[in-house]
Amino acid sequence: EEAVGIVSALSPLVSSMASIPLTNLTLSVGRNVVMFLGSLSFAIIAVLYLIWDGSQLGNWPTCLFINFSMGVGRAVWENTNKAIFADVFSPSDAPSAFAAMYMVTGLLTFASLFVFPNIPLVWMCWSIIISAALMCPGYMIVARRSNLRDGDSSFFDDDIYDADETAALTSAGYNSSSIAEASRRREGDTPAPTVSI
Repeated sequence: EEAVGIVSALSPLVSSMASIPLTNLTLSVGRNVVMFLGSLSFAIIAVLYLIWDGSQLGNWPTCLFINFSMGVGRAVWENTNKAIFADVFSPSDAPSAFAAMYMVTGLLTFASLFVFPNIPLVWMCWSIIISAALMCPGYMIVARRSNLRDGDSSFFDDDIYDADETAALTSAGYNSSSIAEASRRREGDTPAPTVSI
């Protein structure tokens, strides 16, 4: 019981530490691979709960592995997924898109407090596995419809930012059009807006 806090802290710690390597992986191999890694991390946890009983799940190595997997999945959710939202939606639509995402996430989390205690563990696990399996195809559909050129630093029009700067701006929530506009200003093609006092 005393170790519960330590084990619980592992997931956010892994999530924080995995953010930079996952960003670098996204730049080198593309978002598809990172999205697959995130969905696989969540699915593995559900599969473990399907195939093992409490006695097999309650040991140190398994608890650490489950929390590590949760951390990797969370890092993909918190970074790659939100960067996709920032790229897909225009600056005027992005606030509504993020608000809708957080609202749905909050409602589903709230509903799970009432639903999950009243359904079999098998149903919970399969709901996670199915959701994880839909993550990559869903991203590919969005990418195709939005003409995202995954893993290509030339995605941003007139991009003069290098890959690291682009990744940092994207993970900070800037979308492609705002980065492209900043790139043009930086190059001197578009004058920066003036403020009169």
